[in-house]
Amino acid sequence: MKTKSKKSFGLIETLIACTILIMISGAVLAINVILNNNLQFTRERAHAYYRAMDALETVRVVRETNYVDGNDSTNWNSLVCDVGAGRVGVPATDGSRYFPGSSCSIPNMNGRLFLFPDRSSTGMIKRAFGTEYSIYLTFENSGINPGISGGSLNDNSIKAVAVVEWNSRGKQHKVELREVLTNWKQTL
Repeated sequence: MKTKSKKSFGLIETLIACTILIMISGAVLAINVILNNNLQFTRERAHAYYRAMDALETVRVVRETNYVDGNDSTNWNSLVCDVGAGRVGVPATDGSRYFPGSSCSIPNMNGRLFLFPDRSSTGMIKRAFGTEYSIYLTFENSGINPGISGGSLNDNSIKAVAVVEWNSRGKQHKVELREVLTNWKQTL
């Protein structure tokens, strides 16, 4: 009489199959973690970019409001409400930081958008998606007509720089957007 041989997995084969399965599961999990981190960073960077665009749009709104306010003391580049000095003025191009706001207590200026000097050097803090963003503006000479002394104020242009900074997973990140603002109404 012939005996049938039973074919089955032995202990070694089972351990090898389990090891391969664990390695494949670990690789899929690692790829998932990397993709989630990249997705989170992309979302944070996109949000920072939109915040910077919003800050530049605020500067454009302030400039446009200055054209139509009917007040002789405001020029196109009177962007800063300096409550400490009691006046509305031109932003400095020395690296000073500013942030947008709407509570200027100077007479006839309340309720309008302005930029305010950032005396704390932290900028305006906004929170989104569990991340804190620091938003501020600086101004530079425009470089359009560098032969004019003073650069930005005499050639009817100034360069606004919107900066958004945030920390993510122990690293500091930054988005900067630059735009040259001009006195487009100078010839009208």
